[in-house]
Amino acid sequence: MKFLTLKFYLFLCVFLAQGLLGHIFTPIVFSAALPAPATASDVPANPETDFPVEHPQLMNTGEPFVVRLTSDRRKEGAWDELCVVWLGKRTPLTLSAPLSAAPPDARAENPEVFACILPVPLDCQEKTLPLQIVGLTPGKPEKILYASSINIAQREFAAQELSVKPAFVNPDQKNLERIKLESQKNSRILSGINKERYWQIPLTRPVPGIITGEFGLRRVFNGQPRSWHRGVDFRAAEGAAIHSCAAGRVALAENQYYSGNIVIIDHGSGVFSMYAHLSAFKVKLGDMVQAGQIIGLAGKTGRVTGPHLHFGFSALGFSVDPEPLIPDFRVTPAGAF
Repeated sequence: MKFLTLKFYLFLCVFLAQGLLGHIFTPIVFSAALPAPATASDVPANPETDFPVEHPQLMNTGEPFVVRLTSDRRKEGAWDELCVVWLGKRTPLTLSAPLSAAPPDARAENPEVFACILPVPLDCQEKTLPLQIVGLTPGKPEKILYASSINIAQREFAAQELSVKPAFVNPDQKNLERIKLESQKNSRILSGINKERYWQIPLTRPVPGIITGEFGLRRVFNGQPRSWHRGVDFRAAEGAAIHSCAAGRVALAENQYYSGNIVIIDHGSGVFSMYAHLSAFKVKLGDMVQAGQIIGLAGKTGRVTGPHLHFGFSALGFSVDPEPLIPDFRVTPAGAF
C-alpha cells in the first residue's frame, strides 16, 4: 500500500510539473509565431494579387527602370489617380495616352497596366532607396497602396579625353552668361512632369550609327577634367536623319552654346529625350511627334569633334543611360558606320 501511495504521489508530481511548464512556455512559443493585428494604416510590403507591382530589386547608378501596376480598382472608385513617390518627387503612374495619328500597335497598352519610368541618379550614394505607390482621390486622404525599396549598386565609368576649340573649354564672360541661362532653361524643362504619357517601351533607336561615346564617361577636354557625359554619342554623317525615340511633344528646338542645334521632346510623366549637334531642325516648339519620326538632321554644331548625334534621356530631371530601354541599343544595322 505504501508503495502504491508513493507511486501515486510521484505520478501526481510529474503530471503537475508538465502542466505548469506547459502553462509557462507554450503561450510564449505560439504567440511569437502569430502575426501582429492588422490596422488600417498598415502598408503592404508586397502587393496583393489585385495590385501586382513590377519593378527591379537592384539597380545601377545612372540607369532608368520601369514600374508597372496592374489594377482595375479605378473602375470601382477606389482612387482617381496613381502616383509614385521616388527621390522625394511624385510622378504619375499612368496609362499611355494614344495619339490620334498613331498606328494601332503604338496605341495604349493593356488598359489596366499603369507605368512610369524612374531614374537612379549618377551621383547617388545611397545603398537603398524607398519607393511608394499612392492612390489619390479628391476630398479624401491619400492612400499608400504599396511600399518597397530598391537596392542601389555603384556603376563604374571610364574616362575619355577629347580635343576641342579652346573657346568650348574656357568660354569668355559673355558666353558664360549665355551658358548659364541655357542651363537654367533646360533644367526648368526637364524638371517638368506632364500627367499625360506618350512613351511606350521599348524605345526606338534614334540613329543607326555605332556608339562613339558611352553614357557616364568622365570627360577631359584639352586636358581639363569636366563632368560626366550625360548622354550617348552615335556616329552619324552630316545630314543623316535623326528619329524620335518615342511619341511626345517638342519642348525645345533652338541653338545653344554647348549643344548646338538641340531638340528636347517631352514624352510625358517626367520623361524627356534630347538630340544635340543637329545641322537642321525638322520640328518646331509645340509639335507632336510619333515614335520614329524624323525630328532633325545630324550635324556638328556646338562643342564637337566631328558630326555625330548626342542622344540624352532624362527622368524626373535626372540624366540616365537610355540603353536599358532600347533592346537593339548595341546593334548596328548593316550599312551603318
